[in-house]
Amino acid sequence: MKPSETPITKGSKLKVSQPEIDIGRGTIHCTLQGVGPPVCLMSTLQGTWSAEARLLRKNYTVLTYDMRGFGDSINREDGFPSNEAQAEDLVDILNHLGWKKIALVGLSHGGAVAQHFAAHFGDYLRSLVIVSSFAKASGSTLIFLRLLHGFLVRSELDTFWEVLKAFLCSEPNLAQLLRMEPQLKRLMFEQYTCESLRHIYECSLQQNTCGILGQIRVPTLIIGGEADMLFPPRITAEITALIPNAQEKLLPTAHVPPVENLRTFHSTLMSFLETT
Repeated sequence: MKPSETPITKGSKLKVSQPEIDIGRGTIHCTLQGVGPPVCLMSTLQGTWSAEARLLRKNYTVLTYDMRGFGDSINREDGFPSNEAQAEDLVDILNHLGWKKIALVGLSHGGAVAQHFAAHFGDYLRSLVIVSSFAKASGSTLIFLRLLHGFLVRSELDTFWEVLKAFLCSEPNLAQLLRMEPQLKRLMFEQYTCESLRHIYECSLQQNTCGILGQIRVPTLIIGGEADMLFPPRITAEITALIPNAQEKLLPTAHVPPVENLRTFHSTLMSFLETT
């Protein structure tokens, strides 16, 4: 990326703003930080990216936002948007900001939405990073997604969290996760309703982008966790194989690399962004 391509005026001070963008179908709560080429960090709730955004904003203009219907973003339609609809929302956000080219980094559910965006709206992309995500659930991934979805159908939120957190961190860093558990619950769990979580898992069970990933033509990096039980290396390799010329990097983490091992994740991401 060339810094001259950013639509944000350069300056010596850190720029932070939190615009509310009305896209008709709803209002999207965004956070913009830093100065430099634009990067969108995509997840259902922007808080997941808090630490990474603080590092990345030293070199880039970083966009994070709550997806429509989640967190502080408002949905004016019935139900919750599909992954495809969430990808269309990003088009409207970028048009509002006047951004023509971005690097898009999608984590987990955000990675699923990013796949749809990259396949159908690739003209907006300079590069793509998919983190801890999947093209289609199969094998143990399908079993675990059905298990977690079942807890939500029965409104067993406490049990859902106890099982989910087992996927979030690798065994060597388990003690760290337990120390961070109150913070993780606040960022990754407590802002959801049972209904909104159930929708995410229903979308995950229906996810199948195998037929469209071949349309992606931008430099792409697929990041997975070596110890991710939910989306194991086999699932990571499947996405990599479906996207032309995609690179793959496995990190010594489980499902949430930017939370479990921020330093290694940030170094990996920066190395890729600097060359695309």
